[in-house]
Amino acid sequence: GDEVMRTTLTCIRDTCDLEVFDDLFGDDFAADYEVDKEPLSRGNYGAVYRGTSKKTNQTVAVKRIPLFIEVGSDGKPLADNMIKRTIDEAVLMSSLGRHENVVSIHKACLIGTEIWLIMDFIDGDEVLQLVTKAYKQNKNNDGVRCLPEPVIAYILKHVLHGLSHLHHHLVIHRDIKPNNWMYTKDGTLKVIDLGVA
Repeated sequence: GDEVMRTTLTCIRDTCDLEVFDDLFGDDFAADYEVDKEPLSRGNYGAVYRGTSKKTNQTVAVKRIPLFIEVGSDGKPLADNMIKRTIDEAVLMSSLGRHENVVSIHKACLIGTEIWLIMDFIDGDEVLQLVTKAYKQNKNNDGVRCLPEPVIAYILKHVLHGLSHLHHHLVIHRDIKPNNWMYTKDGTLKVIDLGVA
């Protein structure tokens, strides 16, 4: 139960940058957020929900990752790669600082058998949707479907700025694809999902 989860978190804490980990997981703040019941999206390892800070009324994205822990015969939790990977992602995102082209994490916490990552809410969609729509609407002079060069340049400029920020912090994303880029209503593109970075 909760005790096993906390023991696991403590074991993993010992393998992380303690200052970043403690700042990120320092408070149990879930009561500070109201989270929608239905997810905005689902991924391989969890789901993303819209949340609202009760203190600031700020809209955030809440990535909820269910954790499954096996307990050994001695009653201690066995190593769980999913837990380690989730915490590594949270600590990594926290260590990057803020950049307009990379999604930022605000906090993380353990809620029951889930880790919640509280991140920037992006009020747009995946670049894949934008590209698909533009591709269907545009043909070049030969009648071949294509994206206009200015659109390609705009997308790449933002993504490369985000990747440059990651590389400056010695981070390689390892899953760059249009599904992992989102754009905001003001047209800013952000690199998301650092789960395998």
